[in-house]
Amino acid sequence: MKLLMVYNFDQYEAEVENPNFYRSCAEKVFPKLSVSTSFLPDLAKSLLYKILILFRVDKGQALDVCIFFWLIRYGHKYEVIVGWLTGGIIASFLKGILRWRNTRVCLILYKMPTKNHSEIIYRVKHFILRISSKGADRIMTLDHLQAISFEKYLGRGPDSIKALVYGIDTDWYDNQLKNIPQIVFPPTVFCPGSAHRDDSVLENAVFDIDVCVKRYQLDDTGVARAISERVGKAHMEKNYNAPYNSYMFDCRNSSMVVIAVENSDKPVGLTALLECMALGRPVIITNGASSRDYVSDGFTGLLFEAGNWQQLRDKIQFLLDYPDEAERIGSNASEHVRLKYGLYSCGESFHQSLYDMANKH
Repeated sequence: MKLLMVYNFDQYEAEVENPNFYRSCAEKVFPKLSVSTSFLPDLAKSLLYKILILFRVDKGQALDVCIFFWLIRYGHKYEVIVGWLTGGIIASFLKGILRWRNTRVCLILYKMPTKNHSEIIYRVKHFILRISSKGADRIMTLDHLQAISFEKYLGRGPDSIKALVYGIDTDWYDNQLKNIPQIVFPPTVFCPGSAHRDDSVLENAVFDIDVCVKRYQLDDTGVARAISERVGKAHMEKNYNAPYNSYMFDCRNSSMVVIAVENSDKPVGLTALLECMALGRPVIITNGASSRDYVSDGFTGLLFEAGNWQQLRDKIQFLLDYPDEAERIGSNASEHVRLKYGLYSCGESFHQSLYDMANKH
């Protein structure tokens, strides 16, 4: 099977040191299953991109235009196209209007338009997504309840939308752990960087607790720096663009991990969740699309309701008061993520969905 992932990891994620699930599937799992995977070229070096930038077009929009025209020229040469975000929607749209007979498109969607704008804008976005996604032979989500709701929202048949089980390369983390001694430094709360993080909930939760919070985040500057400040009784260290080995060291040696996100309508922080579980730490995470398919509350992690900082505070205090319980949850998480969310089992399941789609008549 000749597969294209509508993405360029070298261009978009050059500074990311930990493995990406989709790229790991392409490089480690799919070749063993007779799949040849290609990625987008560096379209930022194309003449079209340079012309668009010259006319002050936004960089992201310029890349989307380049993807559009590149797929018009080359998309039909692939048996299967996998795309997410705007690139996947573009591939789906082109498949529908150009009627590629020998190409199947899998569109991975994370969320639907929300009603936080005017009703007319919401309806326009809904209409555009519904029309553009018609060309997708299969739509995949990262949450089973999303898959059910998207069927109705997009007017799709029940067999055309499936939930993808997201995973991580646990072998890679196991190799890293060989060089990371574990010396838990209580009381320490580790907070990985993630999209749509809810900093106000985190800060309110730790305000009355004498704890060190180690917050990690990547930003557009690419400059490594650390900022220390007091948040009530808590001491907070904000680390930006730190080396990944520092990230893993602090995670591995924390009392617990807290992932406070706004995830009621989309899965965010999944990689952070699974990597911290793989590193054997007890995780407290917002209950929602990022956790309900991946965490068993009280067994492999602890859940709190979105926005409820009092509940988060109580969960943090519980793990501080009962360190043996924290270690039990962390151990369960480590075993669970390797049994159910390892790269090869999830990658083979992902491949099977693509194979079934490609061979469906």
